[in-house]
Formats: sequence, structure tokens, C-alpha cells
Amino acid sequence: MPGKFNYEPRHKYPHLIGEDTEVWHRFILLYPNKFDTVDYDVHIGKGVNTEPIPESSSRKYWADLTKKRIDVVAWKDNFVTIIEVKKKEYPSQPLDKSSGTNFFISGNIPNYQLQVLS
Repeated sequence: MPGKFNYEPRHKYPHLIGEDTEVWHRFILLYPNKFDTVDYDVHIGKGVNTEPIPESSSRKYWADLTKKRIDVVAWKDNFVTIIEVKKKEYPSQPLDKSSGTNFFISGNIPNYQLQVLS
């Protein structure tokens, strides 16, 4: 199941803002062949209980607003990777492919972590 967007640099990444946009943009530039396609801001779960809200459109809006969200769901062939994008400083390390839990970006830019949720 491919993602809605090509994995490529964009002027704007849906629902990524501020430093998260910068981190993700730099990651794509450093690892241009890591994924094929991506989805952004994927809502998961139910959100809060909205039954007390009388109007159905308000219930749906509030439920959507309070759902957990995945920053990026990335696809490479039929393999999916769930990514939470955060700016966080770490000691310089290469891209970690062995653990399956973290990508570390290092080089000419400050070190940032993209945490891959299991």
C-alpha cells in the first residue's frame, strides 16, 4: 500500500511545522532513496469520548482533533516505517540500521533523531 506523497523534498510537508519541517527536509536530502512514498499526519485511535457533545459535526471534529497522530508513515516497496520527527541533539553517530528503533543524522548539520516507533 503506497503512501499518498512521493518521498522527496517539498516546499511544505503536511502538518509538520517549525523545527520538525527542517529535520525532515534534511533527512530526505541526506537519504534520498530511503523510502518510495510517505503519508503525513496519520490519525490513529479513537480520540476522546465525544458522546456528551450534542451536534454530530462537532463530535466528529473533536474526535479527529484529539486522536493520536503519526508524523510520517514511510513506504519502501511493501515495508512500512512509522516515524516520529523531533529535533534532539545526540552524539555524532552514523545512520543506525541495526537497531530498527532510531535513525541518527550526522555530518555538516547538528545531530537530530528521527524515532521509529515499533
